[in-house]
Order: sequence, then C-alpha cells, then structure tokens
Amino acid sequence: MNKLLWIILISLIGLSGKAQEKSQINFWSQEKERLVQQEKKIVEDQLDKIRLSKKTKFPSNSAKSIFNGEPYVLKSDSLALVSFYNSTNGDSWYVSDNWLIGPVHEWYGIKVNNGRVRSLNMDGNNITGSLPADIGNLSALDTVSLYDNQIGGSIPSEIGNWTELSYLDLDINNFTGVIPDMFGQLTKLKTLFIGGNPNITGTIPPSLENATEMEILQFYSTGLEGTIPSFFGNFSKLTYLYIARNPSMSSTIPVEIGNLTNLEMLAFHMNNIYGSIPAELGQLTNLESIYLYANLLSGEIPASLGQLSNLTTLSLGSNVLTGSIPVELGNLAALKILYLWGNNLSGGIPAELGQLSNLTRLSLSANSLEGNIPEALGNLSSLEALFLSENNLSGAIPLSLENLSNIRSIYLWDNQLDGTIPDFFEALDSLRVFNCEVNSLVGPIPASIASPPYLHTMGFGLNPMNGPFPEGFSGRQMINLFLADCGLQSFPDMTDFYAAKIFIENNDLSFDDLLDANLSLSSADYFSYWPQHEIEVTDNFIFNNPEDEFSIDLNQETDESFSHPENDYDWYKGSNLVYNVKGSSVFSLSEYSSDDDGEYSVLISNSAFPELDIATESFSVTVNETVDIDEQEFPELLIYPNPASLYLSVSFPEEASYYRITDMRGVISVAGKPSTESIDIQQLIPGYYIFEIGFQDRAAQRTKFLKTE
Repeated sequence: MNKLLWIILISLIGLSGKAQEKSQINFWSQEKERLVQQEKKIVEDQLDKIRLSKKTKFPSNSAKSIFNGEPYVLKSDSLALVSFYNSTNGDSWYVSDNWLIGPVHEWYGIKVNNGRVRSLNMDGNNITGSLPADIGNLSALDTVSLYDNQIGGSIPSEIGNWTELSYLDLDINNFTGVIPDMFGQLTKLKTLFIGGNPNITGTIPPSLENATEMEILQFYSTGLEGTIPSFFGNFSKLTYLYIARNPSMSSTIPVEIGNLTNLEMLAFHMNNIYGSIPAELGQLTNLESIYLYANLLSGEIPASLGQLSNLTTLSLGSNVLTGSIPVELGNLAALKILYLWGNNLSGGIPAELGQLSNLTRLSLSANSLEGNIPEALGNLSSLEALFLSENNLSGAIPLSLENLSNIRSIYLWDNQLDGTIPDFFEALDSLRVFNCEVNSLVGPIPASIASPPYLHTMGFGLNPMNGPFPEGFSGRQMINLFLADCGLQSFPDMTDFYAAKIFIENNDLSFDDLLDANLSLSSADYFSYWPQHEIEVTDNFIFNNPEDEFSIDLNQETDESFSHPENDYDWYKGSNLVYNVKGSSVFSLSEYSSDDDGEYSVLISNSAFPELDIATESFSVTVNETVDIDEQEFPELLIYPNPASLYLSVSFPEEASYYRITDMRGVISVAGKPSTESIDIQQLIPGYYIFEIGFQDRAAQRTKFLKTE
C-alpha cells in the first residue's frame, strides 16, 4: 500500500471504479485503525502494569508516616506544600483530606519520614493550576506521582533540587515548555514518566545522561523534537524504554541501544524514526516487546531478531521495510504477536512461522507478499487473528486452516487467491470474522459458514463466485455482510435476520429472491442492494402475423422467477415505454404488425426496495407479415441452406447484375454484386427475409428464406 495512505490513516486515529469497492473502503480503513488501536492498548496496558508494579514499592495514601520521636515536619517542607495547595487550586481537588487543618503527616497523599516529606502521591485528583517554584524545597522527596491531572504551565527547574528522587510520574497533564536541564541533577532517578503532555517541546535534555540509575524512561505523546540520544545506551539498568507518539521527533535508532542488555521493552512507535533497524537489537536477549510501528523505517528486517528467545511481541507495521520476512523469526518460540503489516515486504510467507505455537496474532497485510499461503500456518493452534489482506498471494485457501481452533478473525481480502473456499467452518467455533473479498475465488459460499455461533462479519464480495446464500441465518444478528458482486443468485429463509450493514449489490438477485427470503430494508441499518445484474432473456422472438399469438412471458424466457404481486413491469421498445403492468410478467398484443418489430427490454421495480430497478438485457422482436412475391420456380435461382444461420450459398445465373436481401417490409439489409457464391448473413437478426437477384433484360427473381440463431 502507498506509504502516504498509511500515514494519513494513522494520523486520523492519533493511528475502484467499482461502486461496491468504494462502499467498503470505510470498513477496510476501520480494520486498520482497529489494528493500530489494539497495538496502542497492548502497549498502554503494559505500561500501566509497570506503573502499578513500581507504585507497590512506595507507601499508599492510607499508609502511616514514620517517625523517630515526636511527629514533626520541617517548616520549609510544610510551607512548600501549602504553596502547592494554593497554586494548584486545592479547594477543587477531588480529595484533600486534612490539608491545611491537621498535621502534615495526616494530609492526603503525603508521607513523612523523620521530619521530611518523602512522598507526594496525588494521581487522578483534579489538580489544576501550575507547580510553584518553591516545590523544589521538598528536597527529601523520594516519590512524586501526579499522574492523570490537569496541571499546566512549565515544569519548574527547581525540581532539580529533588536529588533524592527515584520515582517521578507527570503523565497526562497539560505541562508546557521544555524539560528543564536541571533534570540532570536527579542522579538517583530510576523511573521517569512525562507522557501525555502534548505541549512539552524542545529536545530531551543532554544533562539527563547523568541519570545512569534509570530503569524506566518514558516520553510519549509530547511535542518533543530532535533525536533519540545515544547516551541512553549507557543506562545499563534500563528495563523499559518508551519514546513514542511524538510526531515532531525525527531520529534514527541509535546503535548504542544494543548495549542495554537488561532491556525488556523497547517502544519507539508513531514517531518519525527513519533509517534501518540496527542488527544490534538482536543482542538484547531479555527483550520481551519491540514496538517500532508507524515510523519511516527502511531496509530489511534483521535476521538477528530471531535470537530474541524471550520476545513475545514484535510490532514493525506501517513502515517502509523491504526484502523478505526472515525465516529466523520462526525461532521465536515465545512470540505471541507478530505485526509486519503496511510495509513493502516481498517474497513468500515463510513456512517456519508455523513453528510459533504461542502466536495469537499474525498480521502481514498490505505488503507485496506472493506465493501460496503455507499449509504450516494451520499449526498455529493458539492463533486468534490472521491478517493476510492486500498482498499478491495466490493459490487456494489451505484446508489446514481448519485446525485453528482458537481463531476469531481471518482476513484474506485483496489478493489473487483462486479455487473454491474450503468448507471447513464447522471446525472454527470461535470465528467472528471471515473476509476473502477481492480475489479470484469460484464456486458457492460454503454451507458450513453458518456453523460458527459467534460469526458477526463475513465478506465474499468481488469474487467470480456463484450460487445461493447458505441456509442457517434466520434469526441471526451480525455486524457486516459483504456479498457485493459475488454471483449471488438467491437467499434461503432469512426471517428475523439482522445486520448493521448489508452489501449485496451487483449480483443476480430479483425482487422475488429478496422478498421470498423475508429480507427488507429493516433487515439492516445500512442496506446496499442496488444495482443488480441485467437479466438474460434466453431467446429472440419471431411472430408470423396473423398466424401467431403475440405473447412474451418473462417467467418462461428467463432463469428468474417473477411471481410477486407488487412487481411493476415497464416494457420498452428502444427508449419508449410501450406497456406497463403490475403483478404480471406477461406482455401480449391482440393486434400487431411489422411496426412492432424492434429491440425490447423490461424494467422491473418494487416499492419494497425503492432504489432498485432490475433490467433485462435487450431482445429482438420480429414480425413477419404476408408478402405477395412471385413464387414461380426459377431453376437458375438456387440458395442453400434454408433455414440458414451464418452464410448463404447462392448459384447465380450468368446474366445476374445484382443481389439484395430485404426484410419482410422491403427494407434492404444486404446488397452487392454477384461476385461470390457465399454471402455472410451473421449480422441479420433472426426472421424471414427475401433474397432477390436482378437482371438487365428481365424481371428480378425472388425467394424467401429463414435466418436462425
């Protein structure tokens, strides 16, 4: 997929001539958005667990303060807290128990040890305003957590006085300006969260290189610019490095990151990181998660990543990576999530990926992968979601996918898959989504598609398939039914069926097919049912006036059934409406003549589906009237065969000067000089014609012949 399109899609979430393709673009975009949002949630859940695990190491708000002797607090500490209360609108906090009215050690969120304030823990407490400069006087602080508030203004440089600080969480606030260079004085700092502050600008301060005790470092959703510092490679105790969703940050990945042998999570996603993925990352054997998606990374995926035996998540989607998928990734026995979607990867899907027995989510969509879907993917017994859409995959859908007993979602759309769809859905009890649109699949929709009890989205559209919709959906509720342009010919009973969105346009459906199945506009919130394909009329018609009855019945002359009493039939000759009737598919005339010759078509409508008009293909009507012609035997005039369909063979007399073929009204259809004995009549519509030969010195000779299909 075009990289620009992916960037646009991602930016919208904080992540063709055919009408039916356009109608489903929103669905496909939503799937990509859902994929990125899932990744975002996975990372943020992991971060919350980290935050929670760290906070269990310092006292809760209900814990008692610790004293040696009489309880007291250094005056400068208490005055700094009063200033904090006033500067952050303490009267509006959700909880402010005992503040300003009781002993400091009883104030909500404050912990005291030996006369000094050691902990300020005020997460999610509706704290507004700004931090005062004299908060820097709390120089004995070990822990400060102001997560999830609305604190604005700049971060005071006086924070540099918190030289005992080991934990600082300023996540999800409204801080502005740069990160103070004084952060470099916090040499005991082990955990730093400054995410969710989009108006923090500038660069990561160089002085931060002094914080060599750092174990957890996080900058996300900020306005930070510049590069990722190489000195992070000196933070040997670092376990979690999370610098993500900073749209103004443009950087390569420093190779020094390969020195962080204790690193467990590396998250650089949704920045503007460019260049290649350093092979040195393969040295980080403690890594459990790598998130590099939604950047501008190029080059090949390093084979060295296959050495990361503890890796559970590898997310490299939405970059511009090239080359093939390394077979070494099949060695990642602990891997649960592999996301490589939205790159320019080529080659085949390695069969070695079938060795990843713990894998739950595999997304290779929107690349240039080719070849068959490996049978080995059927070995992924833990797999819950398989995304292979928007590639150049070919061949059949492997029957081995029936072994994916935990699978919930299978996305195969927009490839070059062919053959029939395996009838394996009885084995897929957990299936929620199956989409194989925009391929070259043939045959009917498998009958077992009705088996998965939780199925809510299916897509078979834009395939050269044919046949009926399977039984078993009466009373079911679904989300999406994508059946546009897949040769659908009928529906079974669909009483009380409902889906949020139904797409069935460009099929071979009639009003009777829809109404007899008890489908209506109330079957969906959004129901796209028009247009439908034209109905083929199986024959053209020849009537001999006055011998034949002029009557045409669509029930007899098409493969469709027309029995619904509310059907309206408009019969057209050329572009002129000549007959209208409700409830009857028959057109008859008691009196007719050659004036009724011509090309006819029928337009059928029904008020139950007001946007839909179903048309027949055009068909010809020929009326043969009695014509007085000289039926005298002329031995010289011999034509054969009669009837004829392709050519007439004629034995011309020597004196013949011209020939012509006229219809029964005398209109010339073919004329010429008698220079050949074989005359092409393929262009004539079926019916009776007069063949005439002219002479210079005597009357013309004529005979009648029948043109057939």
